[in-house]
Amino acid sequence: MHISTFATKLINRESLTGRNGLALFINRLFVLILIVTSVINGKCTNGDVESRSTNDEDIDETPDYLNSRVYRIVTNSSAVLSSLAELYDSGILDIWGMPSRTGTDILISSQEEESILMSILSSTDRGKSDLMINSSSPNSGDNFLLKITEWMENLAKFYPETTTLIKIGESWEGLPMHLMKISAPPSEKEHNSTQKSFQKRGVFIDATIHAREWVTTSVATWVIKELVTDSPSGQGLLDRYDFYIAPILNPDGYRHSWKLNRLWRKSRRSISNWLIACRGVDLNRNFGHEWGGQGASRSSCSSSYRGNAAFSEPETRAVKEWVEKMKGEVDWAAYFTLHSYGQKWMTPWGYTNTVLPRDYREMIRVARIGTRALRAVHGTEYEVGSSSDMLYLAAGGSDDWWTGVVGVTYSYTLELRDTGLWGFLLPSSQIQDTVEETWAGIAASLKAIPTRLV
Repeated sequence: MHISTFATKLINRESLTGRNGLALFINRLFVLILIVTSVINGKCTNGDVESRSTNDEDIDETPDYLNSRVYRIVTNSSAVLSSLAELYDSGILDIWGMPSRTGTDILISSQEEESILMSILSSTDRGKSDLMINSSSPNSGDNFLLKITEWMENLAKFYPETTTLIKIGESWEGLPMHLMKISAPPSEKEHNSTQKSFQKRGVFIDATIHAREWVTTSVATWVIKELVTDSPSGQGLLDRYDFYIAPILNPDGYRHSWKLNRLWRKSRRSISNWLIACRGVDLNRNFGHEWGGQGASRSSCSSSYRGNAAFSEPETRAVKEWVEKMKGEVDWAAYFTLHSYGQKWMTPWGYTNTVLPRDYREMIRVARIGTRALRAVHGTEYEVGSSSDMLYLAAGGSDDWWTGVVGVTYSYTLELRDTGLWGFLLPSSQIQDTVEETWAGIAASLKAIPTRLV
């Protein structure tokens, strides 16, 4: 968007009258000045400003998080929330989610960024915590991606009766996108039975659509392991369902989060216009149901950049085309997309908070069964509700597409541990508990879905 256009939209969005209006006007004018200054200085948080080169080594530097802090802002000030929302949309500050009255987490990595924040927060509560990040070797991202791929290849090799490794496409940087199909052949009892049997249906689970949400990869691989080894936790599920699990839906961003920037969120496609160049699209704003609505930014430097069209990205397009290819072969029962953090079990819709899905009550019934089972493992409490009510409006999400286009009733976004103490940097000591409780919740919810007879 041209700066002049943005300025007009920023200042004229609503009538600014009275004392509150003046405060809102001043805050928005200040944000506009920051945006213009940042563009002139070539600064674009969460979307590396770059030359025309596509060589990462030429344009990226490893961020230094040693002295960084995460601020949690809790405020009822409409003026402050409006200013934070403009900063979130522009990408000037690394704001972890759409600002809300319940709390907004912001990564501050420089004195300049802290000054920007403090200038806006004239009277809000200021909470902060040290940000501790373990450095990783320059090649660890490639190595870890390779290890996960090799692990899935070995599973397919040693369990050929139940597992199939499927390549559904490639990322922008040419990395393969895999999902693991896990299914059980009909038992001898089912073959010989003259009675009606259950129709097996499909379950799709994906993780790491946002690169920095590492714990979701752990959960997805744990689910694969539990199903393949026929553990007690998943007993009976393979009699009812075929599972399709994608542990890393954003391989480029995931690799980048290991190699250079632990808190990278988006994909890695190079995006440029006449003035600035940034990298990456928020893949969870790029799906084609009500694409381009609220909560999906037009700014390529924003952490929630929606892309230039629905399914403009190879990663989301790969999912869409594969699901379309399987139409008629798979009767989809459920979809789970794994995210962090917040401890929430959410249904569509993300694009609107004025209407609910037709089967919302049934969605909530099954979700509550899942969260009760999850809580029974380690006592972790989850909230249940629609994503737009519990978080914020976010058009173009994958869960909306699975319900609105594919037609899946039981479509859920799970925001895993924790509620913000560690955030994206969940310590390794909590990983095992997280994978165990999450799988318990998913398994219980799937068992609560009514069966179909054939």
